[in-house]
Amino acid sequence: MKRQEVLNRDPGPIMRVFLDQGVIEQPVGGQRIMRAQLASVLEWAQHPNITFRVVPRHVGAHVGRDGSFKIMTAGNAEIAYTEACGGGRLVVDSTEVRSFRLRFDRISDLALPVGASIELITQAVEGLH
Repeated sequence: MKRQEVLNRDPGPIMRVFLDQGVIEQPVGGQRIMRAQLASVLEWAQHPNITFRVVPRHVGAHVGRDGSFKIMTAGNAEIAYTEACGGGRLVVDSTEVRSFRLRFDRISDLALPVGASIELITQAVEGLH
């Protein structure tokens, strides 16, 4: 919850989030928890600076399954942060950051459009009632 406070800044950060379809369908914590989590995603998706796109199951294995990462702009430079079990790693080397940008673009190529993604998330919430 503490980390979410940054999302309420004015202006808020621009966020482009890709979720694998399994993330919205695999029950974690029970139906009540999943409903609350997905409802929160739908609420954040109402903000003009935040988009969620789902990579559908039918695309199969893709580079997004290799682990989560963030690309952030700090001043005129981009940095990346890749997460791993037991910790993460900050990436500042521009060549390596470009490789994360390429991964981001490849995931984007596979993801559903925003509207279809929101519809899929909404259907997942409705299926949890």
